[in-house]
Amino acid sequence: MNQLAMTALLGLCLSSCVVETHGTGTLTVDWTIENGKSASTCRVAGVDQIAIDVYDDDSSWHSSYSANCEDFATSIDLDSGHYSGSAVLLDYDGNEITTTVDLGPMRIYSDEELVVPIEFPADSFR
Repeated sequence: MNQLAMTALLGLCLSSCVVETHGTGTLTVDWTIENGKSASTCRVAGVDQIAIDVYDDDSSWHSSYSANCEDFATSIDLDSGHYSGSAVLLDYDGNEITTTVDLGPMRIYSDEELVVPIEFPADSFR
């Protein structure tokens, strides 16, 4: 292909080609226990960690994350797109000790942070 033809093809592509880019954004899960963020509440309730499951937009499992209870927030980098998720508190043996909290539908945008606040009330403990 000669130089002129390549230039014309490149110009055509630049004017009509769609280039799709997928960046990453951040999901921050920010939790409270009984409307508070006290490390002593974690210890008294026997909570060691929070377990977070993230699902793709077709409800397929994407990945799992965990963080120390006393952090009360954790950030997860995800490719931009649609997700849903759930979270549960775990005891020191890794057993679920609360009901599962739905994170709802989430849209992650490239280079942006989505903060999802959740609450574990007293009646969520088993």
